[in-house]
Amino acid sequence: LPLFHSHHMNRLIIIGNGFDLAHGLKTRYSDFMLDYVKKAIKTKNALNSDDQLIFIDGDPFFLRRLEYHLMKQKTLPAIVDFLKANSVQLRGNSKFINSILLEIEKKNWVDIESIFFKQLHAQITNYTSLSDDRLGKVQDLLRRINEEMKILEKALFKYLIEIEQKVKFDFDSEDCKDVMGIFKKGATRRNRKNPFPDEITNTRVLNFNYTSIVNFYCKELESELTISEIPLHGRLSNLESIVFGFGDEVHSSYKEMEDLDENLFFEHIKSFKYFQNEHYKDLMSFLDVDRFEVFVLGHSLGLSDRTMLQAIFNSDNLEKVQLFYYEKDGKNNFVEMTHQLSRHFKDKNRMRTKVVPFSKSEPLPQFPAPQENL
Repeated sequence: LPLFHSHHMNRLIIIGNGFDLAHGLKTRYSDFMLDYVKKAIKTKNALNSDDQLIFIDGDPFFLRRLEYHLMKQKTLPAIVDFLKANSVQLRGNSKFINSILLEIEKKNWVDIESIFFKQLHAQITNYTSLSDDRLGKVQDLLRRINEEMKILEKALFKYLIEIEQKVKFDFDSEDCKDVMGIFKKGATRRNRKNPFPDEITNTRVLNFNYTSIVNFYCKELESELTISEIPLHGRLSNLESIVFGFGDEVHSSYKEMEDLDENLFFEHIKSFKYFQNEHYKDLMSFLDVDRFEVFVLGHSLGLSDRTMLQAIFNSDNLEKVQLFYYEKDGKNNFVEMTHQLSRHFKDKNRMRTKVVPFSKSEPLPQFPAPQENL
């Protein structure tokens, strides 16, 4: 045995929407839809014309008078209630958009990608059972859902660009230092003379978000760490690069869709877009090159990214998984995260040996919301 056994390994940091939320950004789909509806109301008031996706039915003069109150509402359910109380109707122009609005009304949050997938899925049975002349109708419907997804996509990116511009980073603040501390944990500069190298040599940040909040950190840490970002879903600065849609190819109905000879089902399926960029390959070669540990910061580990997450958690090189949980008012989501995580591990016993227990885990720091530039 060599006298000095090297204990170096790599680190993969998985970044999800909770990371942006921790920085005070309103990046939930429900935040976006609230903004979307407010803009639709403003457009209706200014031009008296309806938005492409949302229909508002009420006395225009009355609506104009209410605009001030409507813009102050903090949630979509509050807006809907306020309009209802004043006998104004707000609804989606299609079943897809209505499902999104209803979901937000019920739960005050929504997963647009899952609803989109369900809408597609609902058409599979039609597809297999209909005669040719009726198929045209289903194709039109699929085209329309894809079209609406595109409109949402464009509006979402515009919204994210707007809110990202409000973020001012102060890397000397305690909060930023805490986050950087997580990134730097046990990592040293490569090529430092260290006779007992028990260290992280290479850090890759797998960014599932569209924003580049995490990229500010990578840039800041470049002088201290060997670190780089994989912007898995693209960058807002290049809208062509964006990957938006559903990414669970493991789903049984995915197979059913594949068996139908119809490309309209696949316009917004993430994995097809992954093949158009280098990020997927980049990640795979990183997983193969050496042992690695995983840090999860603000990713819910849900099913809409299952294809990607399975590749990571079932890799032979995986050493350990550290979950940075969300904590508020003495409650945390650690157990929930482990439940979600277990869906991606093929071998559940292996998972128990890999996940760092709660007693040795820590929460993700939460920042105050950024000051609005009024």
